[in-house]
Amino acid sequence: MDIIEAAEDEPAAEKAVELIRNGEAHLIMKGLVASSIFLKAILDHEKGIRGPGLLSHVAVFDIPTYPKLLTVTDAGMNIKPRLEQKVLILKNAITVVNALGIDNPKSTYLCSKEVPYEKMPRTMEAAKIKKMVEDGEITGTDFDGPLAMDLAVSPEAVRIKKIKSTVAGQADIVLLPDIESANILYKTLLFLSSAEGAAVIMGATHPVTLTSRADSAESKLCSLVLAGIVASYLES
Repeated sequence: MDIIEAAEDEPAAEKAVELIRNGEAHLIMKGLVASSIFLKAILDHEKGIRGPGLLSHVAVFDIPTYPKLLTVTDAGMNIKPRLEQKVLILKNAITVVNALGIDNPKSTYLCSKEVPYEKMPRTMEAAKIKKMVEDGEITGTDFDGPLAMDLAVSPEAVRIKKIKSTVAGQADIVLLPDIESANILYKTLLFLSSAEGAAVIMGATHPVTLTSRADSAESKLCSLVLAGIVASYLES
């Protein structure tokens, strides 16, 4: 490996981004550098690696009680995204799942109710995203929403509630309403369900790994592997 010296956090982050821009590296991972300094270097208008889309956090989990990988977004970047931002967040997640070899992933917008209800604005957003998919404005996914968590991942709940859906009970991607709900689900899966997780920030020109201080060494390694898979996919 090459070890490149930098005296302070800011020049270290800037140098790492420069290596990406020069084609000397394919992905970037935050170490013991403040997130604000790290992201500032990435998003710099002149010297950064800002992409045309929206930066968003995409987490992929291998859960012992679920027969496939489950992708959760956005648990780490966008605090209270608007509908148009949620569309971009979903598109970033679709790219990650595609990189893992899954075409036309099944996705949903998690709410506490499976039918649009005007007094619950998030269910109305889910219905709008469903309409966008049906109209071809969003492609590359089989989407249904809103769906509650049980209907997203449990075939038994789908059977009991008699829900007709090509997504219910077998979701690949779950889009959450805001960072709080997504972060709660993210950490619940890691700390209470014995899931193994990996995460990548999408939306820059190259994959970015921004792990939590509480993440295990194994989780950080998995995130590096995921970022490498995504980098290879984007360059193919």
